[in-house]
Amino acid sequence: HGQLGRRSDGGGPSREPSPVDGPLGQAGSGCFEVHCGWSHAVALVRDGIAGSVEVHGWGRADRGQLGFECEDGSVPSPTRLAAGPSGSDGGVAAVRSACCGAES
Repeated sequence: HGQLGRRSDGGGPSREPSPVDGPLGQAGSGCFEVHCGWSHAVALVRDGIAGSVEVHGWGRADRGQLGFECEDGSVPSPTRLAAGPSGSDGGVAAVRSACCGAES
């Protein structure tokens, strides 16, 4: 389901650790936390300029695990997820933490 955050190259499973695909796999990405569920993961990423925190997710997404239903059933590499609910002032609520359950 893409839990490792890497697209399959068709060569089968890898026995060596490697970074996730895309910008989160690069040094200086701003990623400071990763939380794992049964078959999905989310990462908190700090924007170096604004200092705001974004949530990126990957893995199984057929039951809303990443906050939306995915037609393909999974998100193979880290993808920025939509912002959270609006605060009382109309702005987007600040992200402070994340947590993944088995399928939530």
